[in-house]
Amino acid sequence: MLHSYHYKQLVMHRITKREQQIIEHIVKGLSTAEIGRKLFISEHTVFSHKQNLFKKLNVNNSVSLAMKAYINSLVDKNEVVQYYTATHYQGTGSKDMAI
Repeated sequence: MLHSYHYKQLVMHRITKREQQIIEHIVKGLSTAEIGRKLFISEHTVFSHKQNLFKKLNVNNSVSLAMKAYINSLVDKNEVVQYYTATHYQGTGSKDMAI
């Protein structure tokens, strides 16, 4: 199995800037419609980008894409944790978060 740094280097040269933006939003759990609104593109365009990413990353769904992106450092892990902490754990009184 490739070390995540080498995997990242192999994959990142094939991923467009827009596809990287799509990955970042998928990892945060946003839907196709939400991604479209945030990036000012149609749901159909988001869907097309997702299909291209599935092929490039050899996955068949958004969950697998998010896991592969997170595990192989295709996204900033600290940013993902901060996002989930801010959006899903506000006011819960829990300072611990299991990922």
